[in-house]
Amino acid sequence: MEKKGGFETVYDGAAAGVLTFEAGTALADEVSACLQLVKQLQTDFKDDAAIVTGLKQLEGDLHTLRFSKEPADKVKQKLDALMQLPVSGEKTIRLDAFRKKASKPVDGAQEYQERVKRLVKNTRANILLLLAAAGSGDDKLTQLLNELIQFNPEQPFAELKARMEALAKNPLLVHYNQKKRAFLVEWLKPYQAKLGDKIEQMTEERLMEAARQVESIRSMVLKELAKVVLESNREPFKAYNRTMQPVMNGKTVDFWGTQEVRDEFIAIVNKMLTRFSFNLEDRFLLFRTEDGGFMYLVGFADEAVENAIELKDGKYGVTPHLKVFLSRGGQLQEIVAGNYKVNRAAYYRALKTAIVPFFSAMAPLLDVTLSEELKSAFDMWV
Repeated sequence: MEKKGGFETVYDGAAAGVLTFEAGTALADEVSACLQLVKQLQTDFKDDAAIVTGLKQLEGDLHTLRFSKEPADKVKQKLDALMQLPVSGEKTIRLDAFRKKASKPVDGAQEYQERVKRLVKNTRANILLLLAAAGSGDDKLTQLLNELIQFNPEQPFAELKARMEALAKNPLLVHYNQKKRAFLVEWLKPYQAKLGDKIEQMTEERLMEAARQVESIRSMVLKELAKVVLESNREPFKAYNRTMQPVMNGKTVDFWGTQEVRDEFIAIVNKMLTRFSFNLEDRFLLFRTEDGGFMYLVGFADEAVENAIELKDGKYGVTPHLKVFLSRGGQLQEIVAGNYKVNRAAYYRALKTAIVPFFSAMAPLLDVTLSEELKSAFDMWV
């Protein structure tokens, strides 16, 4: 595993070519229990095609919910909404009727312990991101990370509370908060002209407000600078995202020529998803050229999410991919190998022709420079 400027690529063994994600939901155990239930129901209702189809879709939704970073109450709302499964007409199945009804109420001490677990886990994930983004070592962050790795929340309430109070006063945590603020400031800098206030002088509350404000600003910047529009309606393309693009992905080296070029592709995808507030529950983003000639689906196929590789420290590796759609006769059609049965090089050349201009247009917004290796990697297909 190697860390480079803000992303983490895994390329050893079965975990090759994935981006890593924390299993972040506060209701991980409950989501896992629902997944087991859905798998069992698929067996129980195997002779009813309508029910099995609905359960398969639900299984995919539950898989992505595992990575949700939203608060527990929001995750709970989504989980409850998934418990009513429409199968045909007005016919529905209430899945919560199959769930275990006897659950012990959570007392204050247990709730506090769970909150501490989430805080420690999220802080560890943030430190890893800060270390990766820094591109060099930071002894204080590393020391805090090691302390959090050793931190054991499984202790009596009074002792745990005392340890958390001591941690809050730890100079290492102050250093962490300073680095986290600096990271957010850098993330916002491309939008400085649109935000009004000087980013460096913003209060913590204003920084968070600015991060939300960027949500609407970035679509305008994208269109102005890259001549690309971020599509909000992904529904028509969900069917295309069920399977991974066979060659233009983080797993296959074939198309890229070398592992280094493939890793650069993964880095670009990672920055693209981060810059445009990608939510793993959405699974993919859609970028359309301003003239409507091309559409780019960037993210994670259903099969990649459902087969996420479990790594160390509670992380999961998910392989990214990119699919290209070309406008023909007013209709968008995916560029697929089947259209180039007699000439595989022509298929690769068609993909190259579509994505190199896209990457070139996006690079300034992502603060990256495309390497000569990536550009020349396509020469073999010309």
